[in-house]
Amino acid sequence: MNQRLSELLEKSRPVAAHFSRPQGVSGSFLSQRAGVGTEFVDLREYQCGDDVRALDKNVTARTGIPHIRIHAEEPDLTLYVGVDLSASEHFGSDMSKCMTAKIAAASILLSAENAHIPLGLFLFTSSVETFIQAKRGSAHLYLLLTTLAEADGQNTRTDIQSVCCDLASRIAKSSSIVFISDFQDNNFSAGIRLLAERHRLSAIRVSDSREYVLPDVGRIILEDPESGRQYLVNTSDPDVRRGFSAAAKDAENTCNGIFHSSGAQIIPLKTDGSVVKTLQQVFFRGV
Repeated sequence: MNQRLSELLEKSRPVAAHFSRPQGVSGSFLSQRAGVGTEFVDLREYQCGDDVRALDKNVTARTGIPHIRIHAEEPDLTLYVGVDLSASEHFGSDMSKCMTAKIAAASILLSAENAHIPLGLFLFTSSVETFIQAKRGSAHLYLLLTTLAEADGQNTRTDIQSVCCDLASRIAKSSSIVFISDFQDNNFSAGIRLLAERHRLSAIRVSDSREYVLPDVGRIILEDPESGRQYLVNTSDPDVRRGFSAAAKDAENTCNGIFHSSGAQIIPLKTDGSVVKTLQQVFFRGV
């Protein structure tokens, strides 16, 4: 096992352990879900976030504890996880956004192993650079994790619109798709809508706290990692610092609006934040 894969597994396995359950019955969108499908599988106690329409009234009345009916997940459920490898992802205070994204992606893939569903992976920058068709099996999971661990972006820029159009042509069957990116791009709403019309789309937006706060350190040169353009900035000017923070917040709000208007969820993940708490929203709110 190579060093990159070992490091990724070391960081992602403890996260995945929070969501992996025997036989995958955890309320996760990756496993059997209450109220979905027609084949009755089991009963379990109600958990926060479960569909109340799945409550079994007879068992609930007999035990005095709310129980829900578990039905088998749709047989064709397939999961694709995508990670942004563009140049802006290399930024990070302690851990880079790219490494944070890889840990989140690996944690999702490892958590999905017990669900026995086809898993696929796409890695992108201005285009889809790597696409692995969804399949089942431990050998295939190892391929996905190895590819993810060793991946480096070939292009510096991000083009979400182009990536979405490419995925729409590659993934014909309705699937769950999780995008993990900082989404530092413009005008990709049409692509997100295109995918959301056919697939269960979810996004994890990775950011670093320093992207929102410009320190007062005098005149410095800032460089856009994707375009290479440099800017001389006077960080001692309070208006400059306020404008920097406001621009970062505006970009976040715009990105959130694109996903919300398409009916897809978007969840924030800080490089110094909890991956477990982020994935709880993915798993228990569903995509």
